Amino acid sequence: MNLKWLSLGQSEVTRFLAKFAVAGLALAICFIIPLVWIPMAAKAKGFSFTGSLARLLAVTSLIALFSSLAVTAVQLLISMVIDKQAVGLGVGVIAGLIGSGLIAMDKPQFGWLFPAGISSAADPFVSLATADGYANVTMVGNPWICVVTSFAACVIWTVGSALMIKAKESRR
Repeated sequence: MNLKWLSLGQSEVTRFLAKFAVAGLALAICFIIPLVWIPMAAKAKGFSFTGSLARLLAVTSLIALFSSLAVTAVQLLISMVIDKQAVGLGVGVIAGLIGSGLIAMDKPQFGWLFPAGISSAADPFVSLATADGYANVTMVGNPWICVVTSFAACVIWTVGSALMIKAKESRR
């Protein structure tokens, strides 16, 4: 694909943006489908919701979208800057492991340092265990702040990646 786009005279930034749109949306769909399906299936099985199901689906879907786009931007940057494919894959796997394990380590605030950690850092849920062994999961008071901050992090990671690609392109 790169050779064809090069032969058509496309710049690296244009190729980055095209790949970003396709890969980012594909990755986001892979995350959003289960996030939408699980609450709807749970409701059909008799689980109860307090609050708006539409708000729940919108908040979680938007955070997943922004996290996926940020991960895609950084992975494309690595693949376009570093010639060794294994290096980019290794960096992505390590960052993904660290980013997804932050909630378990009770350090979700460090998620902003990794594109894969945006969903951990912007987690709109609070889980509380009750004395009888059940768990109550509720949304934070204003989950839209989580959405806005995840959008801002996505923009920062994406613009930073595009600027680095532009800088690499201008050195040629």
